[in-house]
Amino acid sequence: PMKSYYIALSFVLLSFIGYSQNVNVSNAAVFEGEPYLAIDPNNQQHLVAAWMGFKIGQGIIIKSKYSNDGGATWSIVNDIPHIAGAISAADVSMEYDSNGNLFMSYVDYDSQNFTQGDVLVRKSTDGGISWGNAVSAISEIDCPNKLCVDRPWIAIDNSTGPNNGAIYITSINANQPTLVIPPYHAYLVVSTDEGATFTTPRYLDTTNYNVGSITQAGNSPLVGPDGTFYATYPSYDTS
Repeated sequence: PMKSYYIALSFVLLSFIGYSQNVNVSNAAVFEGEPYLAIDPNNQQHLVAAWMGFKIGQGIIIKSKYSNDGGATWSIVNDIPHIAGAISAADVSMEYDSNGNLFMSYVDYDSQNFTQGDVLVRKSTDGGISWGNAVSAISEIDCPNKLCVDRPWIAIDNSTGPNNGAIYITSINANQPTLVIPPYHAYLVVSTDEGATFTTPRYLDTTNYNVGSITQAGNSPLVGPDGTFYATYPSYDTS
């Protein structure tokens, strides 16, 4: 999966500059997938890649590497450990704030019994070379019988407005029909202290525009240049 991702990137480069070079970032013989790429807005030669990868004794974890030469060479892999009770990880995304901090969001959960599940956020002050402690942005205990910890996406307000630095994370219900009681929803949490704490999850969907019966209501957050928060999600409300 990582290789196919960089093939796609190479085709983009080829169309603009006439040449390209594929680079195998993960260099693994087993499953590596769902990659995400972040570029330092102040140094376009500094890239950070993160993805799901297998590690003996830990199952699927999040892994990351960084490059200081535009992706030609990469650092050694940085394995992101599970929190207590979690045995699998997924759905990583990353975003820089205007102060140069890089934030990573992902799911860490018990993939067998679903007794534990969190959307976690980690902060890097050195461009993904190292990562700080995990902070739970959303926990399954925040939404009983909903498992609202799937498919998180991160967006950060980098405008010059009053909410500069605000971190927005959206999520959906996990696709576990024997555990999740409909109706389904799209969720939002916000941090105004650089990811140290987050608000209680609230619904993104509203009356007459509810997610309703859509089991995997994937959504996408974005912050505009004036600091306005936007998000898309699907709705199917028969009422």
